[in-house]
Amino acid sequence: MTQVTLDAEDLAGSPPSLDLVQFARVLVDNWRLVFLTPFLLAVASGALSYAMPKSYRAGVMFLAEREANLLAGAGALAGLAGQLGFQLGSSSGQSPRFYADLAGSREMLERLLSTEMPPSGEVEARMLLDWTEPPMEDSVKRVQRAVRRLNKAIEVVADLQTGTVRVELQAPDPIVAAAAANHLVEYFNDFNVVTRRSQAQERRGFAQERYEEVAGELGEAESAVKDFLERNRLYRDSPELMYVYERLQRVVQLRHEVFITLAREVETARIEEVNDVPVLTVIDRAIPPVERSSPRRKLIVISVGLFSFVVMVVAAFILENVRRRLAAQDPNALALQGRWQRLRARLSPARKAG
Repeated sequence: MTQVTLDAEDLAGSPPSLDLVQFARVLVDNWRLVFLTPFLLAVASGALSYAMPKSYRAGVMFLAEREANLLAGAGALAGLAGQLGFQLGSSSGQSPRFYADLAGSREMLERLLSTEMPPSGEVEARMLLDWTEPPMEDSVKRVQRAVRRLNKAIEVVADLQTGTVRVELQAPDPIVAAAAANHLVEYFNDFNVVTRRSQAQERRGFAQERYEEVAGELGEAESAVKDFLERNRLYRDSPELMYVYERLQRVVQLRHEVFITLAREVETARIEEVNDVPVLTVIDRAIPPVERSSPRRKLIVISVGLFSFVVMVVAAFILENVRRRLAAQDPNALALQGRWQRLRARLSPARKAG
C-alpha cells in the first residue's frame, strides 16, 4: 500500500494562474470567510477594548542647565584634590541623558509612589502607590510590583543638542498623570540641590584644610623675609644677598597667591552649601490630558480587521487550491480529505456523548 505524505507545500501549493475575474470569484465564493469573519473579529476587538483599563499620558519639559565647572575657577585645586583621592565636582549629573537613568532608579520611584496625588473626580487624595498597585497582604511585594509597573510607565527623552529633557508618565487618571510627572521633575531638582550641597561641603572641607596649611606656610615665608632684612640691612650692595632676597620674595608671592585662591574657594563653597536655587528650568509643565493614550480603539479595530482580512484571503485561496486538487483526483488532496473525515468521525461520538 502506498503511503501518501503531506506537507505545507502540498497543502498550499502553487495553484493555477488566476486572472482578475477568477480572483474576484474566489473572494465572492468565500465571502463569509473573507469579509464577514474579519468584520466580526474587528467588532469583537472593538468591544473588548472597552473592557481594557484606560490610561492617560502627561508630559513635562525642562532644561538641564549644565555647570561647566563647579569649582568656580579653582582648576588647579581640582587637579590637586584628584591626586589626593577627592572628587570635588563634576557636570555629569547635569547631562540630559542622566535623567533617564535617574528616573528609573528605585529610590526615585519609591519616593514618587509615596507621594500623595490630588483628588480626581469622586476619588479622594491618595498616594500614587494606591493608583498603581491594588492593596495586598505582602506590602514588600506590592511595592516591588508597583516599582516595576511605574518604571514601565515613565519615558524620558533627552535632546543632547539643546539640553532639553521631556518626561512623560502614564497613569489611569489624567490629573494623577500630570501631578506625578510634575512631582518627578521636582524630585530631580531636589536631587541636584542635595548633590550640589554635598559636593560644596566636600570642597569646602578640602579647601579649608589646605587654607590653614598654606596660611601657616605663608607666615613662615614672611618671617623668613623679616629675619633676612633684620640681619642684612645693606643687602642691596651685595649681589648674592639680592639673589637670596628675591628668592624669598618669590616664595612669599607664590604662597600668597595660593592663599588668596583657597580663601575664595572656601567662601564660594560656603555659599554653595546653602544655595537652594533650582538647577532645572521647567519649560512646559504637565497638564491633565484631555484624551486617553490607551486603549487606542480605532487603531485596534483597524489593525485586527486588516490582519484578519489578509489571513482569510490566504485561507480562501488555500481552500480553493484544495478543491481543485480534489476535483483533479490529486492523491495528496484525497489523503487530506480522508484524514479530515476520520477526524470528524472521531469527534462526532465525543460530541454525542457530551
